[in-house]
Amino acid sequence: MSTDTNIEANKHPSGDRFTSSAVWFCVQASVTAWLALAGIVVGRNDFVAGLLFASGFVVANLWGLYLWRCGEHASVYVNLQRLLGGIALVVTVVTVSVNWRASSPIWPYWPIAVYPGGMLWARLVLKPILAAAQSRVEAGRATPDR
Repeated sequence: MSTDTNIEANKHPSGDRFTSSAVWFCVQASVTAWLALAGIVVGRNDFVAGLLFASGFVVANLWGLYLWRCGEHASVYVNLQRLLGGIALVVTVVTVSVNWRASSPIWPYWPIAVYPGGMLWARLVLKPILAAAQSRVEAGRATPDR
């Protein structure tokens, strides 16, 4: 078994790099898009707050890109947890910064809780699915070619 095969299988249970890329970037876009939208909406009334949200969007997506580029060193599950943890940190900093500079809180704190909730969901639901798929891939590789 070559190292390249292990790396590709680590990316996505099917071993398909294109599918893995599409899934990763869809997840990344879905968990960061609201930062850009909030930047546009909040930025109409408060330019600095809008800039903070836009900066959070950029930082979160750079973090996701970094994890994707270095992804062969960890499983999909581990990188998903790292992505969600990093974005939770970014959202916390942005939310606290936006509310700190306003005379009264203008942005709710509950979006911060979404990411740890996603991490828990990934642990309880996604990890067993990925483990089962990985074992099926490994079992398929163990059978001799005819």
